[in-house]
Amino acid sequence: MKLYLHIGTHKTGTTALQVLLAENYDKLLVQNILFPKAGRPWQRGGQHNIAWQLSNDSRFQSEWGTLKNLCDEIKNTPADNIIISSEDFECLYVKPRSLHIFKKHLNDIGCQVNIVIFLREWVSYSEVLYKELLKHGFNISFTEYIKTVLEEGKITFKDCTFCFEYEKIINSFEQIFDGKIYVKKWEEHIIEKGFFSIFKEKIILPPSQNLNLSSYRECGMNKNIAEKISMRFAKSQRWLKENHDITFL
Repeated sequence: MKLYLHIGTHKTGTTALQVLLAENYDKLLVQNILFPKAGRPWQRGGQHNIAWQLSNDSRFQSEWGTLKNLCDEIKNTPADNIIISSEDFECLYVKPRSLHIFKKHLNDIGCQVNIVIFLREWVSYSEVLYKELLKHGFNISFTEYIKTVLEEGKITFKDCTFCFEYEKIINSFEQIFDGKIYVKKWEEHIIEKGFFSIFKEKIILPPSQNLNLSSYRECGMNKNIAEKISMRFAKSQRWLKENHDITFL
């Protein structure tokens, strides 16, 4: 069976997609697609608890479903296509041992794992990610945050590492999983079309009501900072263009 592992990244409409998948659980099953219930901390979310288990994240709770529970659910489904989604899988790029464990469990139950990743342009991503982190207790200034992003190409908060050098995330997963890797450019309002275009089947779903992710406060971004960010990740942009034909304009 084919398994599509949607790994984010953060702030690319992941919540909207997960709500869409969860709310259409029964309709997906009819179309031979399972969006597992195991690993979902809340009914309309993704399989975040599996990502947290694999990364030893403090948010993991076994009652929300473990990797074993997930594999058991997949084994017992008649569906031939599986979708697993959590933006927190993205943070496993620095934990290859955990990715190998994940791969082995999925391969052992007959899954061919394909990776799906959406990417956001760096200036926009740095801005919206900062606002999101603030909601979760992030307490450094925007200036210090940008300085860290520019110097290290990543930001670490609690149990998660958010990488701005996208090629590192892609290469990490590509080196471990044997299936295809689908790299998509995130754009507002097309997350459904962009995701479901990966499937050969035409999937008819009602439109999501949660796709507008653009309304956020300015966090100190100005033209000078934006130019520095664009220059800092120019190499990543060239890599994406050469390897996955993606250009952010």
